[in-house]
Amino acid sequence: MKYFLIFMVISVTVKGNLFDGNFVDDDDDELDKQVQLISVDRLADFTKNNPGLELEMLQMSSGYRGQIYYTLGNRQRGDRLVATAANNQHWPRPQNAVVQIGYPARGVGALVTYVSVNVTQSSNLGQAYVTKGGINQRNITIVVESYGTTFLNYVCNIFGI
Repeated sequence: MKYFLIFMVISVTVKGNLFDGNFVDDDDDELDKQVQLISVDRLADFTKNNPGLELEMLQMSSGYRGQIYYTLGNRQRGDRLVATAANNQHWPRPQNAVVQIGYPARGVGALVTYVSVNVTQSSNLGQAYVTKGGINQRNITIVVESYGTTFLNYVCNIFGI
């Protein structure tokens, strides 16, 4: 079985109002935050390399045909989109896929208030959890697991103050 390791840094710039004037003031400076994405071959190896790891599960809701929505925290007045990440992966045979999403890629990030991860896959089996940082902290690392799937498409949005 082949294992894939993907390292991708996505830079996001958000300017102007998000949704309406309640969330972003016109006086806000331009944001330039980064999300670090790493595909993890085996969770066991990941936890072994990160001793003292505590996992916090994201709330999961399942939609139609492999649509899974994971959320953590709540939108707050004055928060804004500080980072986003997306990726598509396909395989010829069903396999288990693990993706790690980290914010910020470097430096100090905004205070995280809400995270949403929308996943589309060929099965309805999976989970997502926080391995580092979290809500009301300036960093967050999320692991998304998908089981027995031939494709994995995801979009992660991170909001903060």
